[in-house]
Amino acid sequence: MFDSIALDVVIGLIFIYLMYSLLATTINEGIASIFSLRAKKLEQALSKMLNDGVNYHENFWVLLKDYFIKKWKWITKSITFFHPNTKHKTKEEMNLLELFYDHPGIKYLGENKIHNKPAYLSPEFFSKALIDVLKNKGLDKDLDSTLHLKNGIEKIDNNCETKGYIESLLVNVNSDEAKFKLELEKWFNETMHRTSGWYKKQSQRITFVIGFTIAIAFNVDTISIVKHLSHDKDAAKNLTDLSSKYVEAHKDKHGKLSPQEKQNAEIMFQNAKSQIDSNINSGNSLIGLGWPDSLIDPNKYQNGKHVVNHFTFSEKVGYIIRHSFTNGRSLLGYLITALAISFGAPFWFDLLNKFMQLRGSGKQPEPTPNSETEQTNSNS
Repeated sequence: MFDSIALDVVIGLIFIYLMYSLLATTINEGIASIFSLRAKKLEQALSKMLNDGVNYHENFWVLLKDYFIKKWKWITKSITFFHPNTKHKTKEEMNLLELFYDHPGIKYLGENKIHNKPAYLSPEFFSKALIDVLKNKGLDKDLDSTLHLKNGIEKIDNNCETKGYIESLLVNVNSDEAKFKLELEKWFNETMHRTSGWYKKQSQRITFVIGFTIAIAFNVDTISIVKHLSHDKDAAKNLTDLSSKYVEAHKDKHGKLSPQEKQNAEIMFQNAKSQIDSNINSGNSLIGLGWPDSLIDPNKYQNGKHVVNHFTFSEKVGYIIRHSFTNGRSLLGYLITALAISFGAPFWFDLLNKFMQLRGSGKQPEPTPNSETEQTNSNS
């Protein structure tokens, strides 16, 4: 009942989406690692908390510019001749966010001089560092610890809305430092909950762009794939069998990368190549994805046959761009593929599992030798 060509087409399409979603995930993780996107998103959240979001730029091109500026500074500082005599801000010149990142417990959590800010913070680390910063800001040998805290809050810029909020937290707990610490942790947890949503949206946008690029680079046109599988039952069946083998081999992975695969870009891309390439190549060969390396020239003949023009790299790129952006149906197919890839590999892996179970539940059980014998005896 369920073992139909329509179901095979759906399963084959889901499998293709899963393979390219895994590829997009590895690229996305590499971009996040190289450009410290998690650390930048954490900085954005802390800027909203401690500095009213002032002077924080979320624009991707600004982040890209900052990355290359940091890279250049790191290179020049490595060469004595170019070593600049930079004037650093004093503690008095720093705002609350800068003082927070300058705290010894925070500033050494970065990976290196380029990726010099942490990507993750615990609520306990946040509250301790902020209380230390406030106490140091209000340091006075004639005051006790709690008064240091109050004095430090008083010294926050009056134009900063954060000052009023932190003051209200301290008032709510009757200046009890232990309870104030817990209130800061609640504030941090609430903000991080929303920050996770911001990062997820950013990641989906990046994955969509990656997915669109992949769709064009590999010629993964959803409309053409559906049309091809609908007319070629053997290709649909073979792709479904390949999907079944993949599901059996990756039952415990749920379309996700292992923690080791996420440690850094180099390991991730190497593992992604061994994990994904063979499956993508198998799928591509079944349904004819990819771009040709040559085209037959219908106007030229040699020895009674059409001349085959082999592409140079630049000619192939030009052919891909012309075909992708001048053919409305293909462009729509690529956009559908990009949208599907942006859903993520776990989504497609779970969906593939469900459809494979649906397909399996509709199969007729194979007759056993005993049942065949009984049937023969009853007929005789």
